[in-house]
Amino acid sequence: MNIPTQTLTTLDGKCLVVGATASFRIGDVEKLYQTICQPENTILEFAQEGIAKAVTSIASSSLNPAIISNTVSNNTDVTRYGIEDLRVFITDFAYSKSFRLVQDQRYGSYGDVISMDGRRRE
Repeated sequence: MNIPTQTLTTLDGKCLVVGATASFRIGDVEKLYQTICQPENTILEFAQEGIAKAVTSIASSSLNPAIISNTVSNNTDVTRYGIEDLRVFITDFAYSKSFRLVQDQRYGSYGDVISMDGRRRE
């Protein structure tokens, strides 16, 4: 399954874009059925959390895709849900500058300007 790209900050303040895929095996169908209803969403949440923890706890000079993959794969325990052999593979790994866009106005359906508080402006 695909894990959406995340933009994270390393321990030393570098901006890193990370995307991944994950694979897993259902080891106990009864346990899976009794604990969660959407295993894909559970895996997605655990994988994203594990990637974020790995990236934010390591300096950029020591970080590479294999370290993230191994850290997440070896430290994420989902056996309580009947899921086994979780493996996370990093597919996107790029340092980038971060830009924040601030929008102070938006346009209504007829082209009129609407302020961020929702009121129409002349």
